[in-house]
Amino acid sequence: MAIVEYLRKALLKAAMHLKVNEMVDHLSNDAEYGMALSGLLSACISAWRIQLKKNAVSAVATNYRISCNNVNCTAAWLKELAYIYCGDIANDSKKQKHSLDPTWLYENPLILAVLEQCFFTGPASIGAQLPSKFKSSQSDRPDEKEIPIPMLTLVATGVYAAIKEWECGPHIKADFGSNIFENTYRWHVDFLWKILKDGPDKYHAMMHRIYVETNGRNVQTEETQTQFSAFFDMSKMADD
Repeated sequence: MAIVEYLRKALLKAAMHLKVNEMVDHLSNDAEYGMALSGLLSACISAWRIQLKKNAVSAVATNYRISCNNVNCTAAWLKELAYIYCGDIANDSKKQKHSLDPTWLYENPLILAVLEQCFFTGPASIGAQLPSKFKSSQSDRPDEKEIPIPMLTLVATGVYAAIKEWECGPHIKADFGSNIFENTYRWHVDFLWKILKDGPDKYHAMMHRIYVETNGRNVQTEETQTQFSAFFDMSKMADD
């Protein structure tokens, strides 16, 4: 019931903003109407979340060299959330050390591909329909749009969930429920807010690049993370 009430309030806020007065009245005074409409929206969100996870699952094994015979590789990508960085983890079979770049995060090919597939593909996509929602955190650079934190966080969480399906060796499908991966989602939110707070120029440069890289190519039970990734080095991130 909590999610239904949350969605009802979101619908009410949207209806008030758009001045759809009849809907405002029903959502404010008709509990049955509010529950029915919120239920439809909840089903759409669920279907959309499933598609996001499907997009991640289809590419994660290839992009991260994950297989049923390489559980160590899977564990390494999950440790410290290494999968968000560009580069590669250590390859024991080839005696190679990791090449993860601590200054280049959330811009690896898989995360960018899932962002593009889910939000910027086709004229009906969110990117095409709602370009005004992609705002800049820099008041002096209003035209340099950024990927919003919730959008990037959701994709990063979906990729994490896709990798987790290989954690025990054979690929085992699992639900991508908001309650199951809430801690991972919140970790990414906190991490990105930390970058925004401590390095606003670096944050803007990163989120704007991600927007350009994803939008520009197509114009039309988990473990809890308690610390920020040891790979991360904000001092060396680009400011522009």
